[in-house]
Amino acid sequence: MNDITTLIIYTIAIYGLCFGIQHKALFLHNKNDFFDTMFKCTYCTGFHCGWSVYLMFYFFNKSELNSDMIFDMTIFAFYGASMCYIIDTVIRYFESNIIVQYENSETEIEEE
Repeated sequence: MNDITTLIIYTIAIYGLCFGIQHKALFLHNKNDFFDTMFKCTYCTGFHCGWSVYLMFYFFNKSELNSDMIFDMTIFAFYGASMCYIIDTVIRYFESNIIVQYENSETEIEEE
């Protein structure tokens, strides 16, 4: 695979993990104040999902440990945080506009 395809796969994995932890893994919630606060913040959860996905793919590819890995993992964690925040913001924007348009169309139908 080329670099763009790999980056897209990593991004989908990071956001999928972030979304799952925040909205679907309810068994993790209400156990610890630190984690509850982190789960409310998409940027924070995305950061931790970023480095964990980096490590998963790093060891999945059976790469050897080296000193550059720590720097790359940190950069990738910030990439994951920013991408999760951007994707979540875009999705929330579209969801809020779809709901408003749907409610307006229902009102127009009822008036006729």
